[in-house]
Order: sequence, then C-alpha cells, then structure tokens
Amino acid sequence: MSGTTDPGEALHRRYRIAVYFDTVGEAERIEETLGDRTHRYQGVILAEASGEQITRLRADGSIVDIRADLTAAEQTVRGDPTAHETPPGSDGPQSMLPPRGSGAAATTDRATPDPGFVADLTERAADAWDHRTADPETTASLTVPSGEPDHNTYLVRLRGPLDRARRADLDGIGARVVQFQPPGTYRLRLTPAQRDRVAALPWVIAVRPWGLADTVTPALDDALGRDEDRAPGPELLADGGAAPPDPYTGTFDVLVHDPLDLATLRPVLEATPGVEVLAAVDVMLRFRTGLAGDRLRDLLAVVAARDETRQVTPYRPPLLYADHARRLVGVDRVGPRAAGAAPAAGAAAAPWTGAGEIVGVFDSGVDGTHPDLAGRIAVSESLVGGDAFDVCGHGTHVAGIIAGTGKASGGAITGVAPGAELAVFRVFDEDNRLRTGPSLGPVLGRAVAAGAHIINLSWGNPLSGTYDQYSLAVDQFVADHPDVLVVIAAGNSGAAPKGTHEFNTCGTPATAKNALTVGASDTDRDNDGLAELTWDRFRQPEFPLPPAGAEHVCGDPDLPAAISSRGPSDYGSVVPHLLAPGTFVLSARSSSTQIDPRLPWRDCPDHDGHYLYIGGTSMSAPAVAGAAAVLRQYLREVRGLDSPSAALLKAVLVAATRRLPSLRPPGTAQDLGYPDFDQGFGRLDLAIVLPTPDAPADRRLIWSDLSDTDPEALEAFADPDGTRRASRIYRLTVPHGTHGTHGTHGTHGTHNDELRIVLAWTDRPGSAVQNNLDLAVTTPDGTIHVGNEEHTYNKVPGFDRSAVAALTGLPLDRANTVEAVRLGSPAPGAYTIRVFAQNTPFPGQGYAVCATGPISEEELTTP
Repeated sequence: MSGTTDPGEALHRRYRIAVYFDTVGEAERIEETLGDRTHRYQGVILAEASGEQITRLRADGSIVDIRADLTAAEQTVRGDPTAHETPPGSDGPQSMLPPRGSGAAATTDRATPDPGFVADLTERAADAWDHRTADPETTASLTVPSGEPDHNTYLVRLRGPLDRARRADLDGIGARVVQFQPPGTYRLRLTPAQRDRVAALPWVIAVRPWGLADTVTPALDDALGRDEDRAPGPELLADGGAAPPDPYTGTFDVLVHDPLDLATLRPVLEATPGVEVLAAVDVMLRFRTGLAGDRLRDLLAVVAARDETRQVTPYRPPLLYADHARRLVGVDRVGPRAAGAAPAAGAAAAPWTGAGEIVGVFDSGVDGTHPDLAGRIAVSESLVGGDAFDVCGHGTHVAGIIAGTGKASGGAITGVAPGAELAVFRVFDEDNRLRTGPSLGPVLGRAVAAGAHIINLSWGNPLSGTYDQYSLAVDQFVADHPDVLVVIAAGNSGAAPKGTHEFNTCGTPATAKNALTVGASDTDRDNDGLAELTWDRFRQPEFPLPPAGAEHVCGDPDLPAAISSRGPSDYGSVVPHLLAPGTFVLSARSSSTQIDPRLPWRDCPDHDGHYLYIGGTSMSAPAVAGAAAVLRQYLREVRGLDSPSAALLKAVLVAATRRLPSLRPPGTAQDLGYPDFDQGFGRLDLAIVLPTPDAPADRRLIWSDLSDTDPEALEAFADPDGTRRASRIYRLTVPHGTHGTHGTHGTHGTHNDELRIVLAWTDRPGSAVQNNLDLAVTTPDGTIHVGNEEHTYNKVPGFDRSAVAALTGLPLDRANTVEAVRLGSPAPGAYTIRVFAQNTPFPGQGYAVCATGPISEEELTTP
C-alpha cells in the first residue's frame, strides 16, 4: 500500500459495493439511495456508490461491503503518483505485520516467497530451456516444454462477481473453475481455444497462465537457504526439544493441477538421472534427489516451471507433537440442574462422559494393557507393520487424556471423556516418523469405518503456516465426511528470540480450514516448585529474553503457552482456533521400556508409575477431542440431534471459549484485535455452553445446522426468481435480567452472561476461503455487529482500512471459516442474526450457526 486515504476524503471517493437486504421494501429503499448503476440479486444489491451514499446506507441500518475503491483504480490508470498501487480485488492481501527484522517485535509475513528467490529460479528455468545447459548427468531429461499444452491452468481476474449467469457462460465454453483465489481471481483449467474465448468475455479483466511464482513456496525458499546443520527436521511436538538429524534432505513434494498431470510429469522425473520418484497418488508426487547447491536449484526451477506443477514444497515427515486438563476444559462442572431449582451444594459430577462416542487416534499406537485404557480400545491397528503397541509413549498419553478412566489412580487422574471408546491407529514407525504414504484421506477413513466422528491428530510439520498437501487432504476429507470433526495440534514451534512471540509458526496440517486447530495454554499446576518455573529457564534457547522468557510455564491457565505455535496461516486465517491445557499434563504412561527420552517433562512417582507429565499442543488437542466427545453425546442424548455436523461442533466449541488478555502491546502493529494469533478465540471451557448446576436459568444453547445439499444452503448472487437464497435471517430474544440499569426508557434488567453467536462452515478444499459466508447481528437498538469485527489482520487489501472503517465500520472477514460475535451484558429485546453468502463459486454452501447465553427461545428459528 503506497499511501493512505484521509477519512474525510473517503466521503468523496467512489466505490464498488454490495448491500445486503431481507425484504423487497429494503431493496427499494437501497436502490432509491443509490440511484442508477445498481444490480439486484437475491438478498444483495451490487452498485457503484460515493462515500456519502455509503454513509447514508449505514445510517439506515444496511450492511455495506466495500468491494473496490474505484477512485484509486482510476488514478492508477491515469498514472497518478498518489494513487494506491493496487485497487482491491486486483492482487493478494497486503500484510499488516511488521516487516522482517524490524526490531525486537519483528515478525515475518510468509504469504509469498522472497522475490529474489523467485527471480533466481525463473532465470534458471529459462536457462534450462533456452540454452539447454542442464547438467547431462542430472537434469537432461527434465526441461520446460516448448509450445502450448493441450490444457493449462490460468488465473482469471473478474470484474464483479462470479454469479450464476457468468458460471453458465464459462460452462458453455467448457471452462472448469478449479479454485477461487481471493480477492477476485479464479483458477481455471483451459485449452488455448478456451483461454481465448474466456479472455474475450466482457467481465474478464485479465488472464494469465499459472507460473513459477505461483508454484514455489516460502518453505521451499527456507529449505534451500538453510545450512545443513540447521535442516528443519520436524520436532517432537510433545517436547519442543531438539530433533535428530533430518534424513529427508533432498525429498520434495509436488502438487499437480489435475490427476492427469501425473501421467506426463512422472515419466520425465523417473527418466531424470539423480531423481527417484517415491510415490505418485491423485494430485501429489514425491521425489528424492541427491543433488545439492546450484544443481538442486536448477532441478527445482524446472520442476516448478512446468505446466503440470501447482506447488513445490520440501518434504518433512511429520513427527509427534508432544488430572488438571479435565477440570480446565470445563467437563467437571457440566450437568443438569433441576427445573426451577437453585443449584445444589456439592452437585453431582457430569453425567456426560462421551459415552456412545468413538474417537479416532492416529499416533504412535497405544498400550492397551494400561489400567485406565482397559475396555476403552474399540480398534487397535498398526499401519506401519507389526502391532499397535506404543513403544514411544506418546500415543498412550494422548489416549489417556481423551478417555482414561482413572482406574490406576482411584479416579484422581481421569481423561476428559472417560466414557468414550478409542479407535487407535499406529501411523508412526520406530523412529517416530509418519508412515501413512502420500494420501492421508484413505488413512483417516479407517477411523470412520470404525465408527468415529471425532479424530485427533497430535502431530505435524513446522512449516511456518504453509498450506500443504496434508492440509489439503484434511480439508478434502472433512468435505467428504462433513459429520467428522478433525482436531489437530497447532505445533510447538513457538519462539521469541528477541523477547516477543513470533508469528507464522503454526504447523501443517493444522492450517487446514475444515479442522479445529488447538494451541496450548498453561495449566494451573503449581506443585513441586512449578509455579516459579519460567520459559527462559525451561527452554532458554527459544525464550532467552523478557517478556516472553519471563512468562511462567505453569500457574496461570489464562496464559497461552510460550511453546505453542502461532498464526496466521499463509492465506491469512486465524490459527489456532482455541487453546487447551498443554504444560505439565499428567496422563497415562506406556509400560514400554523404550519411551522416547525427549517426551517426559517430569516423571510421576505416584500410582505405581502409571502416569507421567508431558507438555505441548499434543496434549492440548486430545483434551479438545475429549470435550468434543462430551459435547456430541450431549447433543445426541439430551437435544435429540442424531448427527451433528463437524461445523456445528466447531461452532459450539468456539462459543465455549474464554477470551484471554492479549499478549501484544495495544496500539502496536502486532495488536491485531480479537481473535488473535496467540489464543485464537480463547481457552476452551465447556461449562460456558453446556448445562451446569450453577448456570443462569435463562442460559440456552440453540443452533441451525445445514448441509451443502440442503435446499436451504446459500448461494451468493442468486437469481431473485430462483430457488436458492443468498442469506437467511434468524431471531432470538434476550429476556430481562436481574441487574438493573437505567436507560432512556426507564430501568430494565441486563445480564452478566455474554450472548455469543458463532458461524462455522465446511469449505471446499484449497488454500484460502473458497465459499465465503458472513455473520451479522443486529441488537435491539439497531447496532450492527459483524463476525470477527475486532480482528484487523488483512481485512481490507489494497486500500486504507481506517477510511473504510469510517464509512462502514470494520469490514467483513474474508479469511476465516469461523466468525463470532460476542456481546457482554446484552440488553433485553429482539436480536436479528443474518448469515449471508459473500461469494460462493461452488454453490450451495451449508453452515452451522449457534447462539448461547441469556435466550428466551428453545430453538433458533427463522421469521
């Protein structure tokens, strides 16, 4: 962004906008305000408008979404030196994080690789073709083909939306939309003739082939730039300690655009000296090479420049990310209260234990002989040969957190869902390296075949927020199994070498949109001197300086653990989604005599050695998976919902979070609002949403849960005369509370309980949000709150955020598939909840929306 717009000046500029409406009367009022140059779809009007007109619409209570700054675009065309470099909708979002190396608070925007790295590979690829200078002993068989291929992948930038009529035009040409790349660009698979016809469409701004700059990743740049002694082998996420030397240097993954592309790329790689193809499945190819230095760069440049290639990343086989947890996630407090009765002193423990649920665990196996796990293992299978016995110790600890019965400790050390069963699959070999093969979806499908609707993955790759083939596979798996919630550990790559927590440390597949990503918070454990332990003593190399180094490892459950990986993802989304206890977690110990020495944080001499302390997001994720099992049992048995979607479980769990104090100095570039990249939406506390003996009598949990195939699923820019809707309205009532306040109409009661509304949906696979929905809540006084309105990261790419905020309030979220509105002390009266489709290249789009807090209604209903 080359400049900023004075908020006063914003009133006199022109914008392309979308204005959302519910009734014909509202639409007519909007059109009267805007005058000419409007187009009405179902639920939304597209128009060009001045800042003054936008202000009038907002004053009338309309939701206005600014799509483009037309004045800036015109200035750019005229060559005005004061114009913004790129109008919204032209190119990718611009980072609001500080530039790399800018002092102690420096972070890195890792959305794109370094331009110098891209230029170097581009030159090498051109040289390999133009001069055929490739080393005959290495890359002679692999070149960048000349001429045009029969099919190629193109990036097509549109003017305005991809509505139904435009999709029909593309269908008529035979053009296939593969993926949306926000903002305003689509990836299409085209023949040369189709490309020319698409380029001639009046609403197409530009067409260009997918190129090397789109293919290479920051992770590839990092891998080639590291010294051999700093090669980034994945770390044990349960430990955070040093990993063994990485034997996988020289192994790379190539994603292709289409499965048919493997038929052309695989043979030329197999014929290339010095290259060994290890696997090729669906759209992924993995190869290994012994080349190094310039010869390796030459090889990768040619691979990246080929038409078949969509992405190149270094292969790093994921490793394992390694009593109080149960209480801190709230399950000890949930349980019914007698109707109309006051809470009973010493009320009974929770009646919901996850009974009837099966949780899939893909890990290092399990020690099924542990007393706490006896009778809890429904399936135990090794996918790496041999049996599923847990030699490492990681999988048994994870299993105990989910479903340990506490038998070995007389009930003192109990899992979060002791009534649940486990389907355990050993997917790590004796060296604790993942051995699932290149295709993760069929592996996860084994848990579904065993009856699981919740899956826990306490492992991953520390690839700086990259969306890679594992993230893609998880997104595809959940899209194919929308009733299966996948819970993933964020990673233990948190670091603060200059005293401030770094961004962009989340692992993969934790960057998957359709998963629930879990970071670690401190436990409240303070025994045996743990209350005085700080990170500069416990992990000095990563946290040598204050303030991060001075943070306590234990004692404050509302503090994100320093080792917990931070967001954002490389497409700008919030990760982790939430936190759960992850430091010095006490759980089941495998009886193996070969437990990995890096796992234990501390031995536990009590209870005949059946337990040990481990920390990391590996321990946080199963706490959430167990809580999900408890929640799912409650929804089935108490609320009569036979098959809650993964989106609904995700929405309710996000609603059940406690917002933590921000670690970032207010008003600085690192202060990105809420949710943030340290805590996500906060720390899980299931007692916020489930019945508890001491909960307010008017607390409710209500929802709507729609699948993609539901006739009520949404479609942006739907035909006004068609059957699809672009938005849906829900209403709820907040009753009068017990705390008197005085307003303009006299004294009325408010509530201490928050009103929380959360929207979540299962998106189409691909980095960045494909089908984008939005959430808006209107309060009784007419104030409109939009989802994630406090979160500011990359909300308005291409022009000044303050100017847009002055016109519309904070803009709508484009980067997240979870949006929340939280209203403290909600005033009594009628509230309107609107869920609307902002852009759906692949309609229809289902969703789950839930509301919890002081609510009169027993169900979430439409007017």
